[in-house]
Amino acid sequence: MRPLLIDKKEWKLLEDLADILEPFTHVTLIMSRTSQPTIPFVLPAYHQLDTHLEAKSTETSLPKILTNAASVGLEKLRKYKRLADGNRFYVLGTVLHPGMRSKWFETLGTTSWEREDHRDKAETMFRHVALDYFQEQLTSPTPDQSSLNKPKPPANGFLSQMCAVDLSFIPTSPRATQADLEDEISRYLRFEGGVGKTQEPLEWWQVRSIMPLHFRF
Repeated sequence: MRPLLIDKKEWKLLEDLADILEPFTHVTLIMSRTSQPTIPFVLPAYHQLDTHLEAKSTETSLPKILTNAASVGLEKLRKYKRLADGNRFYVLGTVLHPGMRSKWFETLGTTSWEREDHRDKAETMFRHVALDYFQEQLTSPTPDQSSLNKPKPPANGFLSQMCAVDLSFIPTSPRATQADLEDEISRYLRFEGGVGKTQEPLEWWQVRSIMPLHFRF
């Protein structure tokens, strides 16, 4: 049976293979969680795996069979990475992560000009989409106070009578202006409000979504 045992050379090959595949295991675990949004992590994951495979494809200490495999894997990875890089939802998801925002895109460049270019493009897309949503809100009708206070059909008539109060004194909330929006975007991109938790970006937004526009950060 001894010829069937794994020898030291084969153990080393398996160790090197495991080292190549380990980051894919981590990414799979991160992207398989149902308790957190995964869109913000798509581009960082592709970038991390790209850097890893590129290094392994040129690592002289590895057997040729593994460097070749890493090269083939890198080519396939970059095919899908290009698609992800061009997907605005992944770009916006990354910018909307309070721990990364547009600053993360500076990791994509090797020179200061490239880093700034990647960041500026992400910020431009972010501002464009934010303005689109803002314009949609401006064109939607604003309910007046009387319609807001109009009684709704009670689920329990007796309970409604007991809890009824006069709400006519409540003032109508003023709409935010485009200047308010631009100010909020600028403060967000400056990392005001803290970075929050890496794995729970929605928690950061949930806390601030209940605040008035001028006080979210």
